[in-house]
Amino acid sequence: MNSPSNLIFRSLWYHRRIHCAVAMAVVVATAILTGALIVGDSMRESLRHLLLDRLGHIDHAFVAEHFFRDHLALELAEDTAFTAHFESAQPAIFLRATAERTRPGERGTGELRANKVLIWGLDVNYSQLGQGGPQAFPGLNEVVLNEPLARELDAKLGDPIVLRLPRQNLIPGDSPFGRKTEIVRSLARLKVVEIIPAEGLGRFGLRPTQQVPRIAFVARSILQNALEQPGRANAILITSRQPADATATKVLRGALQPVLEDYGMSIERERLTFQESSQASTDVIFDYYNVFTNRMMFLPAVDTAIENVLAAEHSQAVLTYLANSIGRGPLPYRVLEKVALLQPPGQSLSSLVLSALSAELSRQDIPYSTITAIDSVPPLGPVSTTGGEAIENLLEDEIVLNRWAADVLRVGPGEMVNVTYFAPESTHGANVEHWAAFRVRTIVEIAQPSEPYDGEQPPAYDQRPTLANDPWLTPEVKGFTDKKSVEDWDPPFPFERQRIRDADELYWDYYRATPKAFVSLSTGQDLWGTVRFGRTTSYRVPHRSGLSVEKIEGKILNQFVRDQLQPGFRLLPLRRQGIEASRGTTSFSGLFLGFSFFLIAAALMLVALLFRLGIQQRAGEVGVLVAVGWTRSQIIKVYALEGLLVAAIGSLVGVVAGIGYAALMLLGLSTWWVDAIVTPFVELHNVSLTSLCLGLFSGMVAAFFTMLLTFRRLQQPVVRNLLAGVWEEFVTGSARAGNWRVCWAMGLLALALGLAALGTQLGGEAQAGAFFGCGGSVLVASLLLTSWWLRRGVKGCDKKPVHLSLVGLARRNTARNPSRSVLTIGLISSAAFLIVAISCFRVEFSQQGAGGFDLIAESDQPIYHDLNTKQGRDALGIIGQDAAFLGGQRTGNQVAAFRVRGGDDASCLNLFRPNQPRVLGAPVRLFEDSVEPHDFLWAETFSPTEAERLNPWLLLKKRFDDGAVPVILDKNTAMYSMHLFSIQGAGTTFEIDYDGGLSVRYRIVALLANSIFQGSMLISEEHFEDLFPHVGGYQLFLIQTRPDRLTVGSVNEIGIEHGLSGITHASQKLSGQERSLDEARQLSAMLENRLSDQGMDVQSTQDVLNGLLAVQNTYLETFQSLGALGLLLGTLGLATVQVRSVTERRGELALMRAMGLRPARLAWMVLLENGWLLLTGLGIGIFSAMVAVFPHWVSGGASVPAASLCRLLLTVLVVGIVSGGIAVRAALRTGMVPALRAG
Repeated sequence: MNSPSNLIFRSLWYHRRIHCAVAMAVVVATAILTGALIVGDSMRESLRHLLLDRLGHIDHAFVAEHFFRDHLALELAEDTAFTAHFESAQPAIFLRATAERTRPGERGTGELRANKVLIWGLDVNYSQLGQGGPQAFPGLNEVVLNEPLARELDAKLGDPIVLRLPRQNLIPGDSPFGRKTEIVRSLARLKVVEIIPAEGLGRFGLRPTQQVPRIAFVARSILQNALEQPGRANAILITSRQPADATATKVLRGALQPVLEDYGMSIERERLTFQESSQASTDVIFDYYNVFTNRMMFLPAVDTAIENVLAAEHSQAVLTYLANSIGRGPLPYRVLEKVALLQPPGQSLSSLVLSALSAELSRQDIPYSTITAIDSVPPLGPVSTTGGEAIENLLEDEIVLNRWAADVLRVGPGEMVNVTYFAPESTHGANVEHWAAFRVRTIVEIAQPSEPYDGEQPPAYDQRPTLANDPWLTPEVKGFTDKKSVEDWDPPFPFERQRIRDADELYWDYYRATPKAFVSLSTGQDLWGTVRFGRTTSYRVPHRSGLSVEKIEGKILNQFVRDQLQPGFRLLPLRRQGIEASRGTTSFSGLFLGFSFFLIAAALMLVALLFRLGIQQRAGEVGVLVAVGWTRSQIIKVYALEGLLVAAIGSLVGVVAGIGYAALMLLGLSTWWVDAIVTPFVELHNVSLTSLCLGLFSGMVAAFFTMLLTFRRLQQPVVRNLLAGVWEEFVTGSARAGNWRVCWAMGLLALALGLAALGTQLGGEAQAGAFFGCGGSVLVASLLLTSWWLRRGVKGCDKKPVHLSLVGLARRNTARNPSRSVLTIGLISSAAFLIVAISCFRVEFSQQGAGGFDLIAESDQPIYHDLNTKQGRDALGIIGQDAAFLGGQRTGNQVAAFRVRGGDDASCLNLFRPNQPRVLGAPVRLFEDSVEPHDFLWAETFSPTEAERLNPWLLLKKRFDDGAVPVILDKNTAMYSMHLFSIQGAGTTFEIDYDGGLSVRYRIVALLANSIFQGSMLISEEHFEDLFPHVGGYQLFLIQTRPDRLTVGSVNEIGIEHGLSGITHASQKLSGQERSLDEARQLSAMLENRLSDQGMDVQSTQDVLNGLLAVQNTYLETFQSLGALGLLLGTLGLATVQVRSVTERRGELALMRAMGLRPARLAWMVLLENGWLLLTGLGIGIFSAMVAVFPHWVSGGASVPAASLCRLLLTVLVVGIVSGGIAVRAALRTGMVPALRAG
């Protein structure tokens, strides 16, 4: 007899048809497994390749919030520690700006505008940074565009474009002395000399993203001239051939050694002397070193460092502030005016008296005066007696006036004066005027210079000056201290020039910004200092022998090193962080394996089905082996080895097919499903040997285990039946054997009820897992009950007469082989469950996702004024009909403005893993009744109180004992991008490290569902100002149109096509929807044109949300498509089962024909069998899916797309019927006599 091995190989060839069928099923399973792994590898490698390509040789970057000496880059490159790890350091200028092009022949209305443009000021050695940049260095008035920017501007070579550049605003815009308008400088008529592809440096960006940036390249010198920053830069690009590790990053940070000038700080020696005409010697009035900053006030961390290091030098902290007026008496004249206006009509005399007093005081008050808060100490004073003794320990309600101010006000010691001033922080660009009353402690003398003071050379005196004759107590502020006349001032706040008198101009001529009054340092810091902007304007260090400007600077810089301070500088390890981020927000291999799970399951079910059919087909062969003495274990061993060879061959072919499957999936992601990855960047990269081996091994093991399990589950057959070629399941078994199915089914149904109840108490992904577990349990329970019912029906058929109806025959025939039927039903129901359940989670636009807001606007530059007020609109140039159109007739605000701390995009639009997500400071308006809390859809809230439950925005105001900052996230951002998963999403705490050593602990207090805030973190505006004090203004706006408007369609593509002015309202004859759409377009166009300098971009919230939801829906569509393939495999399995069933029963069917049954009735019987299996599988799958999504449907988180599902399931039904037709054809094609003989 042949050896077992010889038998195995002969059997493989003899039964090659069924083995090929099994192997093809193994090929499908292995190809899907391997392809999913390859797709994941290719996604990661594509992101990595994209990152490295756009960085070129750039490894790190120093980016500053201000301009510094470009020579700092050369100093860095010459550092020995630097050269040990890096190659070069190049200065650069990076700006976020707006680009415009006017189409010829069109006046104003033909402007094409692109926002969020990266302006790159190139150094002459830019080619060292990498490939893909401009071929030639752009010359004077020339610009190079990358293709995305050129396409948006419809620009061609030779076209002129305009760049609107942000001017450096040294003083924070939210300060009364910071610029809020005219913050943009235009660079006009730059000639486009080259358009480069968005590859290499043509796709450069400081933040990792697969989206294509818009870049304009110009010579750095052009930007320096336009921004009045000669010899300066705001970035240093560090190149390296090899990625630097964390140690090299630490070395690089230490190698950068800025001087105080690079930090925007200066030290000057201020010395005032006087020589009596009768004396030969010169007296020194004061001699000190003045440490000050060009941002008017020191940052709090810098202030602390300077205070600590200069304390040993007996330094004086100074805070000088501008008072709007210093007046006589405890109340300002403006307050008296308001009181007079509020007097009742019957008290006209009182009103007249108050008005007269107010008018008199207004003539005597001193407008726009500097006041210095300082604690006087010897030898610098400046508040001292005529004998030179310092007047110390001023009380908080005491003030010292100089002689000039006291004479003007006609006040003396003990009398009251008032000081009006702007609050140190403005709100939406509106300066709030406060006042304080003081009692005059004393009067300090002040000498008038012998000639007007030009502000450059020290003043000259005929009479001895005092310590109060110090104009350097006031910091240099451009637009103020550099002007020759008070009337020439160019302040950013409302300036009443009519209040300036000749005496005020004369004081400016001789004294400049010399303070007219003094208060204690603590009083001044309470009134004019803030934690956000600072509390000190300068430090005075008395001169002594051995002390110099250089030594003081060295002391301060050394203290910065000890405190690890580099204020204003950020070190970005672009390459290392980018590589870490390229791993993606999720495991792409796991994602695609999850997408393919049911397809793999369907393929393995098909393997089991075909292998079972193959074994049963060889019943006679098994009978012979048993008859000649082979044991069951020997037979199992031979057939198992045979199956292993089939699985191995199928897996090998499947690995090769998996590469093709991966290529097809990547093609789909670049074309049909491109919305899932936003831009078509993914490519099939070098296939990993690990993935191939893992796919081969996994596919082979899964297939072999399926075969082995299938074979072992076959019942022990009777040898006589085997020799007759019959191997049927119902030959043996007892009624008791089927009871376990019912018990298991009941247990699973109980588990489903428990999971459904538990799911109502869980949140986030745990809730989704519970509901899907509930549906899966119902699915398996239904299959077990179906198996029990089929077996029970067959076992009772011998005791009850069978009515020879088509339905009865069809039912009995499906129960003929219950395992085969249940396997077929399970294959179809699993795929149907997946398709239906996933379809129900497709999300469509909802106003709740936008909170009732219709438009969303973002600006490149901060906007400081309130669009809801007339004053704010006037300041921004939105006047007349435009202002009326924006404000409308409604009451209450309609624009919600958010502060923005730029960061990584953590939405589903960015596949890179976010490191520092964008943070939004939510306005107080969202906490008020003007926007109802239920306008947003909340997924979860952490609401201890009823008020917070009704209005979750109030949770952002909470203060936690551990210092955690309350934050609201979109659920998708929290779960998928930031991986902040817990059983209860709300309440999760996480930390983010920011530049400068700032580490912030956040606590999630609520989760939004499918909102326009995807990708951002929402905190209160108050917390925002505490964490990011340097961020001023507002850059994101939600706009709610009037209640009578309806939100219709898209408006973002229309904004830039409208004119600059004269926007008219829609015709009253338009229908409601047409009028709404027209008004939305006009409002969008008006805002984009009026605020073009700020780079305003307006879109409808529907478009933005649809763009975000498109990613989720496309993934679901991909998942659905793969599920549909699984359903297709199920119908193929159904066809195979039916063909096999007809083949086994060919003798039976021939006998029925011989007894007189017409072929048509036999065809209907086979079709009924096929239809019963198909409909049962679809029914179980749909029912289980409905159970899974029902709780989500009730809560509004899911919907049933009945039309699309009906089309899909109808298609499956048609395919199933066609497969049944194949079986019918096989049943009727065999001749009656041969079939009777074979049967």
